[in-house]
Amino acid sequence: MLTIRGLARAEPGKSENDNVPHLTEAAEDIVPPRALETNITSPTEVSENVEVILELLIDAQGHVTGANAIEGPEPFRSAAESAALKFLFSPALRQGNAVASKVRFLVRFEPSLNSDAESTIERPTRRAEKSIAATPSKVAPNELEVTVVGTRSTQISTRITRAEAREIPGTFGDPLRAVETNPGVTPIYTGVPFFYIRGAPPGNVAFYVDGIRIPLLYHALVGPSVIHPALIDHVDIYRGAAPARYGGNAGASVVAESREPLQRAGGEGNLRVFDVGGLAEVPLADGRLHVLAGGRYSYTALIASLLSGATLEYWDYQSRVSYDLNRSNRLSITAFGAFDRFESGDSNNLYGGGLQFHRVDVRDDYVSARTRARIAATFGYDRTTTSEGFIRNPLVASRSLVEHRLTPDLLLAFGHDAQVANYELEVPSTVAGYDVLRVLFPTRRDMSAGGHLEVTWAPAPFVTLTPGVRADTYRSGTQTANSTDARFTAVILGGRHLRAIETFGTTHQPPGFVPQIPGAQAGGLSSGLQRAVQISSGLACDVSSEFTAIVTAFESQFTGLVDPISQDRNFDLTTLDANSILHNRSSGKAMGLEFELRRPLTHRLGGFIAYTLSRNERVNQGLQSLSGYDRPHVFQGALGYDLGRHWRAGSRLIAYSGFPAKQLVADSGIYVYDGRKRAPAFYRVDVRLEKRWPFSPNGYWAVVFEMLNATLSKEVTSLTCSTTVCKQQISGPVAIPSVGLEVYAY
Repeated sequence: MLTIRGLARAEPGKSENDNVPHLTEAAEDIVPPRALETNITSPTEVSENVEVILELLIDAQGHVTGANAIEGPEPFRSAAESAALKFLFSPALRQGNAVASKVRFLVRFEPSLNSDAESTIERPTRRAEKSIAATPSKVAPNELEVTVVGTRSTQISTRITRAEAREIPGTFGDPLRAVETNPGVTPIYTGVPFFYIRGAPPGNVAFYVDGIRIPLLYHALVGPSVIHPALIDHVDIYRGAAPARYGGNAGASVVAESREPLQRAGGEGNLRVFDVGGLAEVPLADGRLHVLAGGRYSYTALIASLLSGATLEYWDYQSRVSYDLNRSNRLSITAFGAFDRFESGDSNNLYGGGLQFHRVDVRDDYVSARTRARIAATFGYDRTTTSEGFIRNPLVASRSLVEHRLTPDLLLAFGHDAQVANYELEVPSTVAGYDVLRVLFPTRRDMSAGGHLEVTWAPAPFVTLTPGVRADTYRSGTQTANSTDARFTAVILGGRHLRAIETFGTTHQPPGFVPQIPGAQAGGLSSGLQRAVQISSGLACDVSSEFTAIVTAFESQFTGLVDPISQDRNFDLTTLDANSILHNRSSGKAMGLEFELRRPLTHRLGGFIAYTLSRNERVNQGLQSLSGYDRPHVFQGALGYDLGRHWRAGSRLIAYSGFPAKQLVADSGIYVYDGRKRAPAFYRVDVRLEKRWPFSPNGYWAVVFEMLNATLSKEVTSLTCSTTVCKQQISGPVAIPSVGLEVYAY
């Protein structure tokens, strides 16, 4: 069994809850928590000892229900907190009875002999033979040594931490930009946030931040993410069936979770060639009140106007105020949003537009020995503006989630989500495509409500089963539709280093094919909901203490699909047939094999290989063909290396097959994608070079050079063939260089 070693410091007195004793009560009454030895590993390389003191709440079943770092620097604080939530203690005993307890736990990160830092917090099942173990050199008289059992992960998503994302070339330090590094993700074009994930079209991929759905992922399509990366702790990518709490999308789910409040003042800032940003947080009221504020502003509008007369600008903001009402309840108010604007500057052909969204979220989080609960209300506003009109969408939403541990082997989770949204289209009737827009995006009120129930059961030490169900009802204008979905996950352990992961799920979604355009939600339910059935079977192996290999086979079946982007490869909505989009639905199937081999990039030498072999098919009006963006082969490989003296370099290669030609069937006037001819394959190389200057134990300066598409590769973005000739369009190169000055002080 894997182990971690640390110190549990006794704390005098009793807690506010009599059921949570401290370790200084009479020795004959209290037996402190105990467990086996295990390893905790470092999020980054260390050259000297780094200590983090955690305050752990341990329930009567030995599960850690709360982990709070009260001393120590970032990113080690967050790494230790995240790891501690996976630990399992033998519970404390009072007069022979198991009780909840609170301990202070000292974690010491030490350099290994080869200074090669492990970073496996999300995968505590690996034994780190050369890890940076949290091992005490001495046990002080008022401290008692404890050992903690690390539970095996049942994570079915791919998790990207902020520390890992910083080291991936081409992501500019954003965990949300690291989505494309996953197997199963097929880009439409390089660098833009339009993905087919296991066959699901871009309009069926949902993005969440703390359970709040957001409509936009990147600024200016190829720019940084709309959420400052300092707010993000990690991002989970559910490429197939997600947990039952996520609904309303017949495709993948990208779920970002914000980090816990800091226990002392800290922050970071950066100045790059295209924007400036920062985020700071300060605890007040003896650590019960936390205030956070941050944002980014792009001065590219000034540069673009000087060079070409055009205007391109973006900004975003984030703020959070949280207050611990007591040991169990935390009240939080979070506000964030983003804005993009572009104008051509051509007086003869003036065009442009803007995108924006805003969210204000009020929530209460409750944590006790056996229960975690969240109830929240969200207020939002989305708007997309062009030189000829706008679409806007104010909304109100609520959600709840309760997780209650019935026994050490049985966890019950249930909750709800609901939303009311008003959509308003305002364009003059003289605008080209007015009739199309009016049919696709009518002014109306949409409502949705859903409930979900999930049980996680471990009937044996080597297996975890998670069945779930959710039911939803939708209303768009005067039309309604209902759905019921099933989800199931099984994680089976085959020894210390091997695990099998099986998933199955059905999902439903209203028509919504326009990705990354706030407020552009297609209306009407007369042709029903889109539906997906997703199955996957994976095998994960810890090849060594440093490498993990995962092979996954998947199949997705789609019906009632709204996917005009795949059918026509046309992004100009005004030229499409609106009724055909909404009512002539397609069906489809995607199948494939994914492979990934990873050694964390936070090592001195780290990297990954991700490869997808897939086929994505469509059937529309009885005609079978490939998806317009079927790419059989997608490959990525990255490598990062610590050069010493606080220098670090990295590079990433991305290569994928060309999409099928849009081919005319002889004497029919019908175009299909049969794959006989394809656009040329594409590749690009991203690079990153960083130099750091530490100025304190908790902070450093850094200069970072990074470039997306350093090879300046161009891409074929259109290929149409008649019976005699093919015409192609080449775009690009889409290349983004960046030189940035960064400062971190936590």
